[in-house]
Amino acid sequence: MTADRLAAGTGLVTGRDAMLRQLLADDTRYVFGNPGTTEIGFLDGLHDYPQLELVLALHEGVAVSAADGYARATRRPAFVQLHTAPGLGNGLGMLHNAAQARTPLVVYAGNASSREAADEPILWGDLVGMARPVCKWAVQVEHPDDVARVLRRATKVAAEPPAGPVLLSIPMNVLEESGQAQVRPTSHGRTSVVPAAGDVDRLATILLSARRVALVIGDGLIGGGAGSSVADLATMLGAPIFGGGWASEPVLEPGHPLWAGTFNTGATRAAKAAYLAADLVVFLGAPAGPPAFDNRPVPAPGIQTVQIGLVPGDLAKTAPVDLAIAADPAATCAVLVDRVRALMEEPARIRARAEADRLAVQLRDGEAEFWARAAAERDAVPIAASHLANTLGEVLPPEAVVFDESLSVRPFTARRLARRPGSYFRAPGSGIGSGLPGAIGVQLATPSRPAVGLVADGCAMYASPALWTAAHHDIPVTWVVCNNRSYRTLKSNGLAHLSPDAAAAIPGTDLGDPPIAFHQLAEAMGVRGRLVEQPGDLADALTEAVRHPGPALVEVVIDGSFP
Repeated sequence: MTADRLAAGTGLVTGRDAMLRQLLADDTRYVFGNPGTTEIGFLDGLHDYPQLELVLALHEGVAVSAADGYARATRRPAFVQLHTAPGLGNGLGMLHNAAQARTPLVVYAGNASSREAADEPILWGDLVGMARPVCKWAVQVEHPDDVARVLRRATKVAAEPPAGPVLLSIPMNVLEESGQAQVRPTSHGRTSVVPAAGDVDRLATILLSARRVALVIGDGLIGGGAGSSVADLATMLGAPIFGGGWASEPVLEPGHPLWAGTFNTGATRAAKAAYLAADLVVFLGAPAGPPAFDNRPVPAPGIQTVQIGLVPGDLAKTAPVDLAIAADPAATCAVLVDRVRALMEEPARIRARAEADRLAVQLRDGEAEFWARAAAERDAVPIAASHLANTLGEVLPPEAVVFDESLSVRPFTARRLARRPGSYFRAPGSGIGSGLPGAIGVQLATPSRPAVGLVADGCAMYASPALWTAAHHDIPVTWVVCNNRSYRTLKSNGLAHLSPDAAAAIPGTDLGDPPIAFHQLAEAMGVRGRLVEQPGDLADALTEAVRHPGPALVEVVIDGSFP
């Protein structure tokens, strides 16, 4: 019987076959993993199911991060295989990232036979207890009858809001023994709920009563097609649009005149002024709270706040909110546009149009001032971060997809490269090490588009085995390593607590003795590598790397001066 015919149905099969058939029933294509003895039965079974391809990682953190990138780009759960307690331990940091980014991952870790658990054999561990802090749900499967249905539940839990990783611990004997498989595609519920009509009216009234409104959008809007309705609402109200502090993907189409930037990528003075002038702040799919540049008390005097999000636990979590509504923020925004349009009177429309025009000029001039300062660094050696970002913006084709873990360079790269929804992914969770493997996952998810990973030098060293994975599978991803030979972000964070001289001298933040040759490291793992130290060589090097048919890495030595 072919694997296609085995992908659904009921019958007496091993736990291993039930697991693999359930993966096929849910159209799983890739298994991101690192093999171990406790998973031998599962790995051997891949021979019988050629529709499933193992993406081999040489470290579990690489497997988790590659799956994270793949899940975020496909908008569906990705499957990860880890090796018992030490392997799960190796992956926990990147599972933390996935939990923070709310990435749907189904993680399978093999365990020793349950018949041997009382002896606590080598590599055995309490996998469920280890995973609970960073997973939505963690469970050990104790009987082969349960393998397929628990895997379905795990897939559903991983995908439903708030999405996130789940863990299945499966002992070796459970995969070897036979049981009744119940294989069918996972059922998923719909979550596009909107507020009751009375709440929509109340929201519209609050918006129309405010003197100046600011919109803060976040990851709760991702994948909901909310860009046009957010833009319509902002234009209708004359409101600036900000990305919440941890917003990881674009929601708007590029070039909207009221886009004021993301809080943690270096807001311009004009954007700060636009935010601080508002007497009503509306958080759409974003955490409620002040941005990093806002030192006002919470709640600030005279400032009204509204928060709309699908996850009740996210609403008014720490910051007081005047009105919090549990609903799909994308669907809510769409109905709110219609209601505001119906209630808005002509004098208010005229005032809002004038405010939108004024704000557009203010924000445009602020960005122009920002890039004017950067233009003076075009020919600087070492290469300026702004020049690297501008050059990438010029040479990358419009369809390119970017996975950005450039950290201290991100104020420039996010501005230049976050072009449109589905084109830019920021490294999630802020646990470093996802940039190299995350770009692999994005490339596998978007095989017809060039994928580029922007990676800070310190981040790259956390996951250098990802280079071999790309070469082994001939994945044509391009990496740009931003090498300033330091943990410069840590120094910058130190300015909040230390003097500039003390922040510059924090122990363990300099990585230049000896310098790390990333281009040579890439070559040693089968990836084309090139070093760029002069600004005039940058465009050609980047263009060549993106056009290369296999994996390529460009190491760019950038300015690491501080502060």
